[in-house]
Amino acid sequence: MSSQRAIHELMAQVGPVLDLDRVTEFAEDQTWHLVFDESTSVDVEYDDDGNRLMLTGDVGAVPSQSREKAFEALLRYNYLWTEHGGVRGALDGSAGNVVMMVEMTASGLDITRLCSVLQNFRAVVEGWRDVLTSIADGSNVSEAPFNSPGMIRG
Repeated sequence: MSSQRAIHELMAQVGPVLDLDRVTEFAEDQTWHLVFDESTSVDVEYDDDGNRLMLTGDVGAVPSQSREKAFEALLRYNYLWTEHGGVRGALDGSAGNVVMMVEMTASGLDITRLCSVLQNFRAVVEGWRDVLTSIADGSNVSEAPFNSPGMIRG
C-alpha cells in the first residue's frame, strides 16, 4: 500500500477514535482540518515527497502591546526543540497571529501513535493559548511551557 493511501486511511479513523467534532478532508491538497472543539482545531498536511505530516494549530493573535514579550517566549521555546519533540511557534502571516507546528514522519505511523501525537499537540496549542493570554494580561508566566520534555513524542 502506498504511503499516501495509508495516511488517507489513518486520517479516516482519527475522527471516530478521538471523538472529534469534525474532520474535513481536502483531497486535492492532501490536507485535513480536524476540529477538537469550538476553540481548538489542527490542520494536517501530508507531504508525499518527504513522506511526512505537518501539524499546525492556531493559537491566536497577540495584541501589539504584548508582542515583544510573547515572541521572545516563543523564540525561547523554539530553542528547546530537543526537549519538546520539535514543536515550534510561528507567525502565519496575519498580523501577530501565532501558530504552533510540528513535523512528523509518516513512515510506520499507526493510529495509536497518530492519535497520541494529535492529543499531545492539542495540549501544546491550548497551553500556548493560555501562556499568550497571560502575557497579554500582564500576568506572570510560569516556566512550564519551556520545561515539558517529551511533550509531543507519542
